[in-house]
Order: sequence, then structure tokens, then C-alpha cells
Amino acid sequence: MQKIAAFTEAISEYTSFVNAAISRQENIVEPHKFIKAISFKTNNSLDAVNFLLKQSSSNPHFSDSVFLILRTILSDAITYYYLLYKSDSDDAFLSNIKWLESQHVYYTENNLPIFRAGYKEDEKVINQMKEDWRNHHKEYYDSVGEPIYQRMTGIRGMVKELANSNKVLNHYAIRAYGLYDIFSKYEHLGLFTEVLINRHSDETSSRQIHGEIYESIVAILCLQKSLLNGSFKDKSEERVFETLSAKIETIKIYEI
Repeated sequence: MQKIAAFTEAISEYTSFVNAAISRQENIVEPHKFIKAISFKTNNSLDAVNFLLKQSSSNPHFSDSVFLILRTILSDAITYYYLLYKSDSDDAFLSNIKWLESQHVYYTENNLPIFRAGYKEDEKVINQMKEDWRNHHKEYYDSVGEPIYQRMTGIRGMVKELANSNKVLNHYAIRAYGLYDIFSKYEHLGLFTEVLINRHSDETSSRQIHGEIYESIVAILCLQKSLLNGSFKDKSEERVFETLSAKIETIKIYEI
């Protein structure tokens, strides 16, 4: 468990440093506001993963929760790479951020009728809720109340598009998706549920688990490097960031 201890200590140094760099960013506008949100969410999640890893020697089942958190970060990574891929200019990237934001708005509106069935609400009440919702989010609807943006494809669709491109982003997206797909079997109940939640009980599977965690965190480091590009106050601070990232990568926790 010495490697796990060294690995988690390196991650602690990294997340502390990144948090300080992100926290300095104030009064920023899009797209930097959006990028900061992803970076901050990623760093917080990595911090939570690290907390669980530190206790994994006596609580090996914590790996199940680690995978659920990692899946979320990998999903964010793929989404971010997809938005970059779909943007051929700064203006296009800004527009695509609004496209992504709109999905929360439309999804919530589409769920409003469920309240009518679940809480026996009158249809007039639901329609009024819809109207109020649209008025509160006017920037996502046209003059007659129709959605401005199309429905965004899911993670699988994003990766499929990226895989068919010749951009370097497809390598990062496919790498993240392979792990995301494994961890999705933890998220959703099915045939593999029982096997996966019990696999931490033998040594061979334990090494496999550590390998998946390691590969996921390396993928996350790649995401943060892209998100934080240009965010450091000077070259010296940027070198510290790169050193901390490299330190994590050198500790291969899946090796005996």
C-alpha cells in the first residue's frame, strides 16, 4: 500500500495547487467562466476520489464509489472535447456553450408534465409552470416560445463523431470513453452489477481496479491541462503544475 500512499499524497499536492490557481480567477466572462466551472468541478471530484483512495486499504469496496465519481469526470471530459470539436471559432465555442446550457432548461421543461401525473396537478397549472419557466429562460426560446437549440447527442454519439474526425481530440475522447463505459456498469443495474461490486475481493481484480483508477486519473490530468492552459500567473507556476502532474503519472499503483 506504499504506492497508494504516495499516489494519494501526490494527488493532494496537485488538487491543492490547482484549487489555488482556480480560486484566483475573478470577474471572468465566457468562455472562461464555463471553463472555470468545469475545472473547479473536476478538481473537487478528484479531491473526493483521493479521500476514498486513502481509505481503500481497509475499505476496498470504496472503489465502487470512486468509479461513480470518475465516470462523471470522464463524461465532462468527453463533453468538453466535443464542444471544442464542434467549434471552429471563438464565437462558435460561445454559441456551443449556450447549446450545452440549454439542455438543462429543455430537460426540466420536458419533465414538468410528470408533476401532473405524480402530484395530480391540473393541466392548466402545468401549462402555467411551462410558461413561467420559458419566461425565466427567454434566451433559450424564440419569439413564439420554441426552443432555439437542438437536442444534444449523448456521450456515445459525441465519441462516435470525435472518432470519425482526424483531430487529436479523438484520442483523448476514446481513451476516456473506454473507462466511462466500464464505470457505467456500476451506475446502471444489469448483468454485470454483482460481478463488479464483488471484484475487489481478490488480488488480480484489485490490480485491475487500481489500473482503471490510474488510467482515469491520467485522463483527468489531460483534461485539466487543457482547461488550465493560460491560467497560471507565470511560467514558473506553470512548471510547478506540470511537475505535480508528472509526479502522479510516475506512480503506477497497479504494478506490484
